[in-house]
Amino acid sequence: MAPAAESGYDRRVARGKRTLACGFAAALAAAALAAAAQAGSISDPPGDLITDAPSSLQNADVDLRHVSVKRANGKFVFTISVTGSIRRAVGNGKAAPAIAIFKAPKAWIVQRKGGKYGVFYAGNRLGANVAVAMPDDHTVNITFKTAAIGNPGGFTYHLTTGACTVYDVAPNSGLAASRVARRC
Repeated sequence: MAPAAESGYDRRVARGKRTLACGFAAALAAAALAAAAQAGSISDPPGDLITDAPSSLQNADVDLRHVSVKRANGKFVFTISVTGSIRRAVGNGKAAPAIAIFKAPKAWIVQRKGGKYGVFYAGNRLGANVAVAMPDDHTVNITFKTAAIGNPGGFTYHLTTGACTVYDVAPNSGLAASRVARRC
């Protein structure tokens, strides 16, 4: 016996179910991203490293302590503090802080690559200038124009210390250590 022809009503119901399922999946993805930090300020507990620092550094050099973000004069300023020496971590290159910024449906990475910081989208360095200043031995300010990431009204972010191997992450929730332990 041949199957009955699908009516217009049945196709609309099936399309509605698919739309609902896609909407639910998008809501779950949004909830996962919401677990990342909002623009503002967060503190990270001391001694919560995912893995030990490389032998050329002390664990404290990659142990995040505090991260804050502010928007001023068309720029974002990320202020990152570690327990030890941020100068050693940034100088090492492989232990320098990296920032993953999420504004659905896009994501950017601000990281040190090729000896200098840049803003990357889909693996490509954008033309954005990134200024790096170290006001003291524990703190680095990473500054770039808001236009580099599309002038978002808001975003979420995750910050890590480390390039291929991640040593610490802030905030601790919303990004599984197993997913970030090796990025390269």
